[in-house]
Amino acid sequence: KIKSSIENSLKGKESLVLDVSGSRTVFSIRGLLWRELLAKGTPINLCPNKFTSSSFRRTRLGQVSTAFWMVKSDQIYILCGRSFKEFFFKWLCNAANEKSITNFF
Repeated sequence: KIKSSIENSLKGKESLVLDVSGSRTVFSIRGLLWRELLAKGTPINLCPNKFTSSSFRRTRLGQVSTAFWMVKSDQIYILCGRSFKEFFFKWLCNAANEKSITNFF
């Protein structure tokens, strides 16, 4: 629907409209220790007074190009390329191991 709307508005102009939304994977992370989890793989300052509900960051996380933002105080969304989803899921699981959480924040 959106694609056809864009195509209609560009009619008569040289253009190419593609839906690339399927090229990304979104992870939803819930829990009070999400900052500790992300801090294991990113140089971003995740202190609560620096990374707030209005923050959005693009960075490498576990060596994967990502973007993430806070949905609620105990939930974030992480976006990465679809081709990295399996590797990134395993990285998240490893980083979330209860024996490795720091309780820093």
